[in-house]
Formats: sequence, C-alpha cells, structure tokens
Amino acid sequence: MRKLSQVIIFLFISFKLLSQNDTLSDKYFVQANAGYGFVFEHRSSISYYVKGHIPEIKLKIGKSTTGTKQWQELFKYPDLGFGYYFADLHNPNVLGLVNAAYFFIDVPYVRTPKLNFSYNFDLGLAYLSKKFDIQTNYINTAIGSHINAYINLGILLDYKLSDKITFSNSLNFTHYSNGKFALPNLGLNIINFQSGVKYYLKKRYNEHKYIKTYVDKNKVLYKNIFYVNFSSGLQQIAISTQKKYMCNSLNFNYGRVLSKKHIIGIGLDFFNNSGLYVNLNKSYYTNIYDKSYNYRMGMHVYTDVVFNKFLFTIQAGYYLYSKWKDVEVVYNRFGLIYRLSKHITTNITLKTHLVKADYVEFGLGYYFLTK
Repeated sequence: MRKLSQVIIFLFISFKLLSQNDTLSDKYFVQANAGYGFVFEHRSSISYYVKGHIPEIKLKIGKSTTGTKQWQELFKYPDLGFGYYFADLHNPNVLGLVNAAYFFIDVPYVRTPKLNFSYNFDLGLAYLSKKFDIQTNYINTAIGSHINAYINLGILLDYKLSDKITFSNSLNFTHYSNGKFALPNLGLNIINFQSGVKYYLKKRYNEHKYIKTYVDKNKVLYKNIFYVNFSSGLQQIAISTQKKYMCNSLNFNYGRVLSKKHIIGIGLDFFNNSGLYVNLNKSYYTNIYDKSYNYRMGMHVYTDVVFNKFLFTIQAGYYLYSKWKDVEVVYNRFGLIYRLSKHITTNITLKTHLVKADYVEFGLGYYFLTK
C-alpha cells in the first residue's frame, strides 16, 4: 500500500503540472480503473497454486493525439501514455503481488460523439514479489524471476458522461513472463474485466480540432523493402543450474509495402543456439557432442503493422535444416522494431515454438526501400 500511495502521489503531481499548461491540458487525461480477473490455466500444474480470483488496479496518464503526425490520422487519433498496474494474485506464499510500469496505446476502431470502441496494447516491466525457489517456493513453476515482461491486450468501450469525464470499460488478456531467461517460465495469463473513469484536465478534445489531411493510406512512395538483421539473446536450459547460453540469429527479409500501415513479407533465418546440443543431448540422445547441432536454418513469413517509427511484427517460420529430427519444426516471433534512422533499426522480439517461449532477442538491422 505504501508503494501504491507513492504512485498515486506521483500521478497527482504530474496531473497538476500538466493542468497548468492551457495549450496542452485539453489533450491530456488521467484514468483510474479497478478490475477482477482469473488465471487462465494453460498448464495443468498451474491449477495447484491458483487459489481464487484476482483484484487489479490500473492508473494511467495519457495524451489524445490530434493528427500532428500522419500516422495518428491513419489510426484514427489514438491515445498514448504510461501507467501503473497492481494485482494481488491471491496466493501470498506462492505467487504474491504484481507491480508493473508500462507504456500504452489505445487505438479507436469506432468513434462517435458519445462512444469510443478501441483496442489496447500495453507493454512494460512487472515485478512479481514471489518467484520459484528450489528450497522455499518450489511449487511456483510459472515464474522464475522477479522481473518479467508485462503485456496486456484489451478491447475498450468508453462512454462520454461530460466534457471532462468518460466512463471506461475493458476486457483484457494480461501476460507475465521472462522469455525463458530464467526457469521455470510457464508464465501467467490473466483474463480480466475492468471499469473506471477517465478525467480530462480541461475538457475532452473536440473532434473538430483534429488535423485532417485525408491522407490516402494506400498511396506509398516505395513498394519494396529489403532488410537484414542480427539478434542475440540468452537462454537458461535447466533449473538445476543458473548458466545462460547465447542464442544468435541472422535473417534476411523481403517485404511488400501494402499501405502506410501494413507490410507483408518473407525471410530466411540462420540460428546458432549454443545450448541446444547440451539440452537435447540430455533429453534425447547419449553420444552426441557435435556443436554443429546448434545450427539451424529456417524460412518465415511475416506481417508488420506500422506505427510511425515503430513496427509491430508477427512471424511464422519453419526449420528447413536441423540435425534434430524429432523436435520442434515450427517457430514464431513477436515483437517491436524501431527505426533509428533512414536505414538502421533496432528490435526486441520473443522467439517461440508455438506457445512455448524459446528466448528474448535484441538486435540491430539495416534496411532500404525501392520503388
């Protein structure tokens, strides 16, 4: 409660500072939501330590975009900002409490003078007070580290009560995990419903003030994108040891720019996972010590959604070459790519085998566009 009080005080001070600026205050809002949810038991072992429903609190400071950048108009003037999330996982000895800080974007799908129907994406870091410990908390097979990724996907329904106040409801899917940086890492998935109040510092931004250039989303200067990227990450392969193994990938991509919002493409991947032969040798084989088993090659298809300099990427791939014949053959990536400059990108992505995390990777890339 002390930490929660500090967050509320911080948000209040930020609120007062913003409200003193008359040129900005009609774009900014604060929001408080309370909700109730339950753990989606995607593994049978999780059911042993799920004890009940989960109360949640979410606090947000946000800004309504107005079309000062072209992408804002393309996405119907989304709300952006940052927030704080708190949840009691209803098992103080095994799961404990969650505190998270995150960035968010709320993108309208249907907008009317009274109602807004939007979809939401939150991304941040969560601190879980309880994690797996082989001596004191061996039951917790979901969370292997205190620090985890916080990801939330939601659908929102806002109803305007007045020029300053909006009643907000949301249905959410919330996920915490560390991407197999520390084991165990089954992760926790929570489905929840939240309600709250959004308060605009001056009054809700009037739609007639939006900058409207009526941009043609399908009109693009360049149709083709070529992209090469190198990424690295760390992976723990056994609970009994804290040793981490380096995982590298090099991929070459060709993309077709469908619009200012969407890119689809195909790519070729080369992988080197330094712990792969160690892990699979223990599990499947007895006399293999050839490190060439660490190398794999695959092909993937992908789609990117473009938010200004950010790209949200989803990839689905298939291993074309692997010496391990009886293990996973399909892989996926989910994550963010950021354009640092005209030709340089950086990325953070989660590589998985379907719903099973493999590792989190960070990378740098080079791209160029052609007509």
